[in-house]
Amino acid sequence: MQGLLAILLLAVPVAAAIAFVVGGARQVRRRNRLARAAHEADLMFSVEDPFGVPRRYADFALISAGHGARATHVTYGRLGGLPIRAFDFRYEIGHGTRRHTRHYGVVVVEVESPLSPFLLWSRRDDEWAPLAVQQADSVSDGWSCRGEGVAWALSQLSGDLARLATGVEAVVPTACDVAEVRTALMVCAPVQRGELYVGRLEDVVALAKALVR
Repeated sequence: MQGLLAILLLAVPVAAAIAFVVGGARQVRRRNRLARAAHEADLMFSVEDPFGVPRRYADFALISAGHGARATHVTYGRLGGLPIRAFDFRYEIGHGTRRHTRHYGVVVVEVESPLSPFLLWSRRDDEWAPLAVQQADSVSDGWSCRGEGVAWALSQLSGDLARLATGVEAVVPTACDVAEVRTALMVCAPVQRGELYVGRLEDVVALAKALVR
């Protein structure tokens, strides 16, 4: 009996060490893949967050959803003439033994035109939806919706963005230091193996450009 107990006590730290090593290897592979994709798109890449994402984009429902928020693996620059920031975003919800870590891929495109804020959140991710989603005005085509720009956003979503995204939101970011930023468009989704952030960055830029026409 004591021998079995000793084996079990040894197995726990061994299993934890293996999980740590495997998780670290996955992070390294993801980091390298994102860095390579940024280079191919003539964008910059930083393992850490050079922009203070939790503060800069605190007006987004996802960014303010929990505690311990942190952005990593940041791709940034200009794409299609617009400033773009793409990053891995982690935050925690709950406390103690009921604490969960959420890991999203996020793409934000900043535009100069003032726009009506809106929020779409996929019903596929209802269990982990930010608190702001509970204030949704309506449900349409599998999305919880809020804001005046909802009809436009639903009409523009298609392809991989409609398939992958769980959140699409436009806000006026009050913490941005750049005066010409009037509206920022965010698209996010839980990180999936084999995907970058949320589909192609070019598709998010195209969505932002359609929004200002």
